[in-house]
Amino acid sequence: MKTITLGAQADAGLADELKRLTGKDAKRCLQCGKCSGSCPMSFSYDLTVNQVMRLAVEGKRDELLACRSIWLCSSCHTCSSRCPAEVDPAGHMEALRQMSRRAGLAAEPSSRVFADAFLATLKRNGRMYELEFMMRYNLESGRPFTDADLAPVAISRGKLHLMPPKVAGKAAVARIVERFEKERDA
Repeated sequence: MKTITLGAQADAGLADELKRLTGKDAKRCLQCGKCSGSCPMSFSYDLTVNQVMRLAVEGKRDELLACRSIWLCSSCHTCSSRCPAEVDPAGHMEALRQMSRRAGLAAEPSSRVFADAFLATLKRNGRMYELEFMMRYNLESGRPFTDADLAPVAISRGKLHLMPPKVAGKAAVARIVERFEKERDA
């Protein structure tokens, strides 16, 4: 874990921007630590969840947008469900990911590539098509043959399909994904 330094070089509007994006006020955070204590991903974070919330209140935009924690959050919402102040730390993590992406500061590029491959597959097929997703992710992450040896076994066991599923309402799903991407990248 990093040691955080509070004080100078604060962005006074950061907490207000996050409130606009999430509908929740980070300034209500009690710093009780329930979010950090219950987070299943905290072992991999450089900043704990409550440190992220504290830095948001303190206006430490650059430090937050460049940290690994926001990209490693699995969005399980355990932190949000246990927050006594109903601050929604998971929503703040998502908002910070969007801001980080727009600023070109993604600390975990593989997470960004994963999300992009997931959305592209969903948009194209109307639901997850694992084979296309795996190929997109592997190609875009620069590791085209990763786990390629597992595909024949998964296909033979019916766990991986050669053709995408037939889905009613693909166009509606594509519009939802496009709307999300537009808002995320705005």
